[in-house]
Amino acid sequence: MAKPNAAIRTVAIVAAVGLCAAVILWIGFLLRGPSPDELYHQALDLFRRGKYTEAQAMLKTVTTKETSHAPARNLLGCCELKLRQPETAIASFEEALRLDPGLAEAHRNIGVAYMQLGRAKKAITAYKSAIKLDPDDDLAYFNLGVAYQRLNLLQHAKDTYVQALKVNPKSTGARYNLGVVYLELKRWQKASKAFQSVIELDPNDAQARYNLVICYAHLRDKTAALQQYGILKALDPKLAAKLISSISQELGDAATDNGH
Repeated sequence: MAKPNAAIRTVAIVAAVGLCAAVILWIGFLLRGPSPDELYHQALDLFRRGKYTEAQAMLKTVTTKETSHAPARNLLGCCELKLRQPETAIASFEEALRLDPGLAEAHRNIGVAYMQLGRAKKAITAYKSAIKLDPDDDLAYFNLGVAYQRLNLLQHAKDTYVQALKVNPKSTGARYNLGVVYLELKRWQKASKAFQSVIELDPNDAQARYNLVICYAHLRDKTAALQQYGILKALDPKLAAKLISSISQELGDAATDNGH
């Protein structure tokens, strides 16, 4: 009769030990805190909400806990860019690339950092590296076009924006900057088409309408220029006032006479 009692007691002891082990593991989990990946995603959320200093501090914790976390290094560099720390950002992006040489975004971000430093030629090299790794990165093409414009390499800029639009036809930034390049090249007709394409996507883009008036003024199309000016004045009266004073020679006094 004693054996069944001993067996029952043994089972009870084993169950108690198992419960204790589970409790110890749970306490260990609570004491461990969030994992590097969990912290990374928390930092990403902070970054998206514009809390760059808080995100930066959290990412430094991540990279201390897990030195091989390439996405964390890249995001840390993005925080440093937002905080206007381009030299430090470049070091973070280069470390991210050391950990993951295929991280095209890090090359693009290095380009942004060099643009902050006013080193457009270095930025161009970085953007080209990003495009080589990811030919569908329309942001890299867009940024490359901006760098070419900064160096007044307008033909290169034009070709790059055209390529950006092949990758992403709805990029209003590429459409707008392409129009600006055509303005600088004094190709008024092509510039007007570029700005019209911006307005098709965003009818409230006052700056595009501003430039469109300039195009029509140079094309001597006063009717179209005044029509766009009227819309611009409704959108942004101050910008419209600035415009009419700068192109009064092209438009004559027609806008003033018509009360626009």
